[in-house]
Amino acid sequence: MRLRQGIQTNFAGCFLLIPYLKQLQIEERVKILGIRKTSGIPPLNDLLMWANLAAVGKERACRVMELRDEGIAIASGLPIKPHQSHLHRFLKEPGFSDVDRFIRSIGKRQYEIGQIDGSIVSLDSHLITYQGQIDIQRDKDGKTGFPRKAIKLHAVHDQGYRNPIYLTVRYPGRKPREIGQELMVATEEIIPDKEITFTMDRWFSVGELLEHIRQRGQKFVTLIRRHKNRIEEMERIPLESFRMLTTEMGVTSIKVQLRNYSQDIRLVVIVNLIDGMRYLYGYLTNDEDTVEEKTTEIYSGRWGIEFWFDEGTFLGIDKLPGIELNEVAMHLATKLVAYDVMSAFRADVGGESLGHNLATIYEKFFNVQALVKLRGDRIQVTIYGHPREDEIAPMYHNLEEKLRNKGIDPRVPWMNNHYLEFEFK
Repeated sequence: MRLRQGIQTNFAGCFLLIPYLKQLQIEERVKILGIRKTSGIPPLNDLLMWANLAAVGKERACRVMELRDEGIAIASGLPIKPHQSHLHRFLKEPGFSDVDRFIRSIGKRQYEIGQIDGSIVSLDSHLITYQGQIDIQRDKDGKTGFPRKAIKLHAVHDQGYRNPIYLTVRYPGRKPREIGQELMVATEEIIPDKEITFTMDRWFSVGELLEHIRQRGQKFVTLIRRHKNRIEEMERIPLESFRMLTTEMGVTSIKVQLRNYSQDIRLVVIVNLIDGMRYLYGYLTNDEDTVEEKTTEIYSGRWGIEFWFDEGTFLGIDKLPGIELNEVAMHLATKLVAYDVMSAFRADVGGESLGHNLATIYEKFFNVQALVKLRGDRIQVTIYGHPREDEIAPMYHNLEEKLRNKGIDPRVPWMNNHYLEFEFK
């Protein structure tokens, strides 16, 4: 009834993301969570409410109570906003394994539609600190150097398109070999048809994990652990053995041994000459064919995952809804959905927007007003005075036809199977 009369909203961006949710096939993938409800709010609407809150920078459920605008709820297929306690109950409903299958399914779909390349990926971990009273293990905070109670987010990130491939969470205490193998197996399931190069920081630089990667026919590049014997090996390399790339920097590679690795391994060594002093650092890799400087470039791309962790703070990936792992994983899964659809939108806009983080994308494209009204079988979203109209209006012209050409049913199931139509004035 409200849509027939029309509503005004300040969150037009949530409606702009609906075609990308359709592209992600979110209405089918939510079934993987295994939530069986015969009454109340359907799981799809709960998931969309969380994702839409993240997309507009409302990183906690408590923020929903601050809203006087029902646009986010309407875009999620709800007549009014749900209470924050209901949203938290939703996070606790799926089991951890069901959430994991859902996250893998999202990754597979991203790969299918070309939002993930998968040739070179980065592995890393991120602490989500916990301030409560429950006694959980501590881990070293990379920023402060002090141990803190936390849950660890482990992630795989695509260097090609800057998108996450897979996420999981664990309490502190798991070994690098265990986490690395889990991340690798998930990545191979999501990207089953190509050789993958895994880039990792020194935490993952252990022989058992690298041997596992080699035996599975994949490649790796990892920063060395600066043990005394490894530093001495690099210091023994004559300066004339380095191929100088500039007057101050040279590269070379040697074969070394690594504990729990079954054969000699390639150590790529970089030397920087500063004021007559040699500064050395190195990378371990099983890639015998790539030239040394390209190997260092591949590793440098690993910083993209660090930028992703920072970018994700806009969505709230650094906020804990609780400390039960299934709840935390489901919370992150909703953020993953929000990130993927915003990233797909960013890719379609292209140009300079490809370099913008999500907070900037929100401010430039989504933080606008709209009038939303049901006309027959179509929900018409009219956006007034969009500052980037010239860039995005063509993306939404003939939307129904564009979706059909991609093999996507243009009807929106969480909005009573109505079609969506955009108009810019």
